[in-house]
Amino acid sequence: MQTDSVTDETTDTGPLFETSNFASDIAVAAFFLIWAIVGWTSLLSDENLFSDLYAGADPGPTLLPIIVLSVLSLGAAALAAGAFLSRRSAAKSSHPAQRLPKGFKLALALFASIASFPFFMTHIGYLPTTFIFVCVWAFGLTHDPMRAPFRNGMIAALAAGLTTLLIYACFDLLIGVRFP
Repeated sequence: MQTDSVTDETTDTGPLFETSNFASDIAVAAFFLIWAIVGWTSLLSDENLFSDLYAGADPGPTLLPIIVLSVLSLGAAALAAGAFLSRRSAAKSSHPAQRLPKGFKLALALFASIASFPFFMTHIGYLPTTFIFVCVWAFGLTHDPMRAPFRNGMIAALAAGLTTLLIYACFDLLIGVRFP
């Protein structure tokens, strides 16, 4: 919370304090749920992916899609549950930049960053791109990232480093899936 120097009023700032409403929260959850349904339908309708060709020690080509679709499905369900649990009336903002609800802005930013991920991955590699992606999102989603930017940046970098190492250990070392 910050005090506005012009009006001496206390204002909430940061991504968690933007206005939001039930309809936009459900729309964000539906957006991710639709992509999960498309993914599950595509995965389950391809009988070659589940044939005996991929039986054995190798996890096969369905492992990563199953993991991603499971996380996407659980995330969409959590977003929908959160919308129903925190259903409340949102204060209308007169500022044009705050007319978009928080969930929509975050979904749009996530879509843009995921869409740019392959481009950066081919130019600088998977591990540096993953580190940057997680670091930026961890820093941006903190309560008030600019209150203590150095401390929040260090925490985000630590989280990004641990996440990147965990991904590397699980995929490259444990199951032998090499990333570019």
